[in-house]
Amino acid sequence: MPLGVVYMYRSSWRPKRFHDHDHSEIAIILKGRCTHLFEGQSVPVRAGDLLVVHPGSTHTYDQFEQLEMVNIVYDARRLYLPILDGSRMPLFQILFPDDPEKIHRSAEPVLHLEPNELETIAGMIRNMELELKSARPGSNLYSLAVFLQIVVMLCRLYSGTDQLKTMPFQIGEAVAYINTHYRLNITIAQLARKACMSRRNLFLQFKKPQDAVRSSICSVSGSAGPRSCCSTRNCRSATLPRNAAFPTAIISARSSGRKPACRHGSSG
Repeated sequence: MPLGVVYMYRSSWRPKRFHDHDHSEIAIILKGRCTHLFEGQSVPVRAGDLLVVHPGSTHTYDQFEQLEMVNIVYDARRLYLPILDGSRMPLFQILFPDDPEKIHRSAEPVLHLEPNELETIAGMIRNMELELKSARPGSNLYSLAVFLQIVVMLCRLYSGTDQLKTMPFQIGEAVAYINTHYRLNITIAQLARKACMSRRNLFLQFKKPQDAVRSSICSVSGSAGPRSCCSTRNCRSATLPRNAAFPTAIISARSSGRKPACRHGSSG
């Protein structure tokens, strides 16, 4: 199970013991304070602060004062997560980045928990730890469920000012991604994450002859806008799923070097 809980206390720390990880880490300061040293940065942190460290980063802690902290370690590459609408929450994208160039790398806390919030989260982490150590049937499944509950609660507490760009239709996120990354080796998983859907629902949405799908597909064809595109060129929604078949559109774009475009027909 690529998920675990590690408690750290003052007696277990070696000052300035720099290290890196092959996993991601959510570090929560439970008591006391210290200094977080992260790739040349030095930031004081205290009880309630939440830090996020991803693979490839080197960091350590120093100047401890009655320090107690808990680390949730996880490998996002090996966890099977139902993303759904999670990626619309800014903190979710910090915890589970889908763009290597936008991975969070900072000594600064991403969130500060108030005492009552810290107590609630700490209790949930203890529950997850007990379940991870359990040999009962379904312990891994239950642990993952608790982990997701923790993640969602933290995401809802997050007070970041950055707002994600939203599109009128979920499927438009996937189509827009194809349009801007058509030369890359795009995977179905990437597109499903962009659309905040499971892979199964992504395929189903592309098969539906709905106005929402029609507008979303046409929106990547030009600057006129989705409704304008379809109305002025007589693009019929019933023909779009056949003309813009999901896997075929990607394969064709790769082989020809062209961007996937909306095909319009005058009859259907």
